[in-house]
Amino acid sequence: MPLLLLPSSNLAGSLTMIVGGVGSGKSSVLNALIGHITRKGGEVEVGGRIAYVAQSAWIMNDTLQVGMHKSLLCIAAAWQAVLGLT
Repeated sequence: MPLLLLPSSNLAGSLTMIVGGVGSGKSSVLNALIGHITRKGGEVEVGGRIAYVAQSAWIMNDTLQVGMHKSLLCIAAAWQAVLGLT
């Protein structure tokens, strides 16, 4: 039994969103559409171009205060580099 069945549809020229909770398979659907996951059946037909940039989840094992401090230091360092101050 398939976990997800997408009916035949023409989405040309439309904005399509895939929404769902954590672990619900959103990334798997996108990976199947671009051919990174093998289909068990059916077909995928894409007309045009697809741009896909996968997200990389990361969790900082520290307090919120330390995380905010490190983020602000990175932003300050980046601005200094842009302005040629480092």
